[in-house]
Order: sequence, then C-alpha cells, then structure tokens
Amino acid sequence: MDINQPSERLKSFWGKVDQKHINHIVTHVKGKRVLDMGAGYGTTAGFLHKNGYNATAFDLDDDSIA
Repeated sequence: MDINQPSERLKSFWGKVDQKHINHIVTHVKGKRVLDMGAGYGTTAGFLHKNGYNATAFDLDDDSIA
C-alpha cells in the first residue's frame, strides 16, 4: 500500500482511540468531581468537563500541561 502523506492520514485517527477509552472510563465515574492523574494532553478531562463533570487534570510532564 502506498501512503503519500502519512501525517495527513494519521490526523483522521487522532482522538478516536482516546474516545474509545474515555467512553469506557466514563462508565466507572461516580459523582461529578474527577481528578485525571497522568492526564497527558487533557483529552479525558476535557471530554468530562464538556459533559458536566468538574474535572481537574494533573500531569508531571510540563510539555503536556502547556
């Protein structure tokens, strides 16, 4: 298979794996306050916040926090 622009193709997958995991995680959340430790880029905390949760993201990697 010839992939002319791999970076463009990967953009179409960005977030889809995260969303699958988030959908699973959300089934285990009790209450509305969430601490996302090791949050990386904050995808999970951002999704939870948009869906009415009081989500706080924490990560030790300064680049991720930025």
